[in-house]
Amino acid sequence: MTFLGGISGPTNSNSYVDYSHIAGLATGIDTDSMVEALMRAERMPLDRLLQQKQLWQWKQEDYRTVNNALRELRDNLFSLKLQSTFLVKTATSTNSTAVTASAVPTADAGTYAIEVTKLATSSSVVSSAELTIDPAAKLSSEVSFTINGQDFTFAANTVSLNDIIVQVNKSAAGVTMGYDAASKKVFMSAKQTGASAPFAFSGDFLTNTLQLQSVTQGTNAEFTINGLSTWSSTNAYTINGTSFSFTGTGSAVVTVASDTESVVQSIKDFVDKFNSTMKTMTDLYYQKRNRDYPPLTDEQRAAMKDDQIKKWEEKA
Repeated sequence: MTFLGGISGPTNSNSYVDYSHIAGLATGIDTDSMVEALMRAERMPLDRLLQQKQLWQWKQEDYRTVNNALRELRDNLFSLKLQSTFLVKTATSTNSTAVTASAVPTADAGTYAIEVTKLATSSSVVSSAELTIDPAAKLSSEVSFTINGQDFTFAANTVSLNDIIVQVNKSAAGVTMGYDAASKKVFMSAKQTGASAPFAFSGDFLTNTLQLQSVTQGTNAEFTINGLSTWSSTNAYTINGTSFSFTGTGSAVVTVASDTESVVQSIKDFVDKFNSTMKTMTDLYYQKRNRDYPPLTDEQRAAMKDDQIKKWEEKA
């Protein structure tokens, strides 16, 4: 038995051969190509819609770029409308190891001669003897004590010394507590500095078990400013809009003056931002679309390499 194209098959009528996958060889027609062409034609309207969608997404990204640029320009312009932008002050110290300073825009210009004779410290206490207690072991008896009016009670066999330290530090007692493994001692200090900062504690566990007995009282910062002797409970002091921070004992001269460089820089920043915003808008407005490179379809992407896709979309 002979078919078109010279393809022969068995003549036995009882034999069966499946010719469904010979494509169009028996008829001379490439049915696979025809089906593929028909499917491609059916997809064309959808591909055009997807390409239009991609174009609108790119436009949306460009509009977002413009919106962000305008928003940044608006914020920059708003700062120029503030009086504080043009009243910026600088505060420089001749000895930053003793005094540093900062000034608000309304601070009075001037010079301050400062001498720090004593820094503010916090009250503290350290175990008077080496402790035999294991800080990680559960305490076999109930523990109860008071720190700055805050009561603490822990049942037996529920907490260790380390657990108690954690609870004290995150409480409202206003102290910092710790255990030094090298010296095997507990230390505790007030979070606030100054001679009058609260630091009171009681309870057999603190005074006897932990040997917290001899308190070192906190001190106030003592200094002179332009000949005036004064003090502060903290290592900070503010006068006429200028804030001083005491970092050590010693003398320093602090000069407060207008920061003209900052004012000029603010104006330059606005001009630069304005120019860059206008350039962004102008470049996008006059940008010509390259119609030879429309957005890629899924079929086109599948046939291209990543670097080819990137180059194409840069042009598209």
